[in-house]
Amino acid sequence: MRRIHTVTTGELIRKIRIDKGMTQKEAARDILSRSHLSELEHNNYYPTYDKMIMLIYRLGLSLAEFELELHQNELFFEDYYIQRANDFSTESKVDELATFLETEFTESIAKHSLRLEHKRLNMLGLVDYIQHDGHINYEKYQSLFTYLLKCQNWRKYEISLLSNAIFLAKYSVAKVLAKQFISKFQYDWSNSSEYKIPVLFNNLSEMALINHEFKTVLEYCEVSQGYAVKNHDLYNQLISETIEHIANNLLGRESATELRTRLNLFINLNYRETADYYSKLCKQLDIEVG
Repeated sequence: MRRIHTVTTGELIRKIRIDKGMTQKEAARDILSRSHLSELEHNNYYPTYDKMIMLIYRLGLSLAEFELELHQNELFFEDYYIQRANDFSTESKVDELATFLETEFTESIAKHSLRLEHKRLNMLGLVDYIQHDGHINYEKYQSLFTYLLKCQNWRKYEISLLSNAIFLAKYSVAKVLAKQFISKFQYDWSNSSEYKIPVLFNNLSEMALINHEFKTVLEYCEVSQGYAVKNHDLYNQLISETIEHIANNLLGRESATELRTRLNLFINLNYRETADYYSKLCKQLDIEVG
């Protein structure tokens, strides 16, 4: 089992000192004793704030530069686990993902940060959902949504979390989150979080379909299509329009002809798996599309 080690403050101090070619005596002079510096480098001692600042300056770094380097090491630690989990998920390697969560990306690792904790729980939910054919204990994943409900505002991270984890929410909870989207989502001027919104509302639309709330489906589709068009996201726009056709069919407003045309369009665009998925969904909802 591979272990990724996150660099501590003391270890980074030691690394920089050695990189600068300084002895412990030279680095510690008039700031702290050499023995205390040695203890700091081995994570057995931490000096007062003013002495720490003086030591960082002695090593030729500003406080901002030191914190940036320390933060980059922490991100590497997080990103290893998150990227590995994402790779298994994207490649549909469910058994490998389950093993990774059990042997490497363990609960103790997840305790290092909220980001890791959320990712591990989300991935555990994905494994659970697939292995049990969609039948899961929703309470196991409620903490993800408790976090979102408690947040005063949602930004890139929260929108991404909600989009990735919505399938683990009870429909009653999902509806509350959908309503809160308007008041909680803080517009990101870089548009870096908006691309997730069509995916989120398409997932919400499908949940509403399965729960036979067809007018709610149309409301969610309107939000999805608005953001999809804005972000030139043709694929999710087509998905939203397909879900909209399904809802209108179930409301008696359309025949199955429009729906068949839409499913054929996915095939023509080389999205056979998507066409098959929505054909199965239609069958589940007793819609005959041929």
